Parts: sequence; C-alpha cells; structure tokens
Amino acid sequence: MNTVQATTPGKKTTGFSGKKTAPAKTPPVKAAPAKTPPVKAAPAKAAPAKTVRTGDFKPDAKITVVAKENPRREGTHGHTVFEYYRKAGTVAKFLEMGGKVADIRWDVEHDHIKVK
Repeated sequence: MNTVQATTPGKKTTGFSGKKTAPAKTPPVKAAPAKTPPVKAAPAKAAPAKTVRTGDFKPDAKITVVAKENPRREGTHGHTVFEYYRKAGTVAKFLEMGGKVADIRWDVEHDHIKVK
C-alpha cells in the first residue's frame, strides 16, 4: 500500500516503496494586468462664502448695552465676550469677533443688552 507524503516543490522524494518520484510541477506564471492610466480628479469647487449663523437675530441688528458695568467676573471668558458688545455694535460684528448667539440670548434674557 502506497501512502502520499507532503513534498516540497522541486525535491525528489521516496515513498515507502523506495521508488523515486518526479519533481512537482509548478503552475504557470500569469502575466501582470496592464496598468491603467491614473484617473484625473475633478477640479475642486470653490468653498462657499462663510455664513454667520445669527439665530433669531438679524445680522445688521444693533446691540445696545444696558448694564452700567460688565456683569461678568473680570478675567473670565464671559467678561471678555461682554466687552465685544461694546466694541461690535451689531450682531454680525459681535459674532465675527468670537461671540456666540447663545451669549446674545443669555444677556438679552438677563437684561444686560438689547438687540434692535
């Protein structure tokens, strides 16, 4: 009874019968596929103009400071933002300076500023 042994390609092996076997055949090598030319990317679209989200407020609405003094603690971010109201004058300018719509809402609700 002959048994099959694992072989390494190209090596001759002997089985239990002592007969030499032919070297294992290697499969034919396939040619590499032809390279396709690179696909050109579509031209980039111009970024849309940055819009400022003003929430319920019109961008050209004027900000009037009602508080006599800055109600926020000195040295805090809120204190700095409150000073933006005095310098900005309008909602759009305030937002450009780094203020947020939430800041405007909070100060309007607490009667620190008025927006018209």
